[in-house]
Amino acid sequence: MHELSIAAGIIELIESKVADPATVTKVALTASPLSGISEDALNFSFSELCKLKGYTNATLHITTVPVLMKCIHCEKEYKCLVFDTFCPDCGKPERDILSIPPFKIDYIETAEP
Repeated sequence: MHELSIAAGIIELIESKVADPATVTKVALTASPLSGISEDALNFSFSELCKLKGYTNATLHITTVPVLMKCIHCEKEYKCLVFDTFCPDCGKPERDILSIPPFKIDYIETAEP
């Protein structure tokens, strides 16, 4: 379960940026269907680590952004939110990946103490 190590990395980053754990209210992430991350497992891991570290008000918000694909057969370019989809035009599964959005932390939101 690599989500636990990802959550630990997120907490480490927060610790380096925010002095008072109680002020963190939201952490926003961007991921793609190819990131291999289970949102449920990441939310659970993040929540449990937050309890241990005193981030009692922090919530995790994950935005999934599509991957840009191109069908090998009909050359249709399309966006994909679920990796095991087929070309929307010809229905074939073979495609090239043109663009994968990076996994990133978009922002950390805090409230005044």
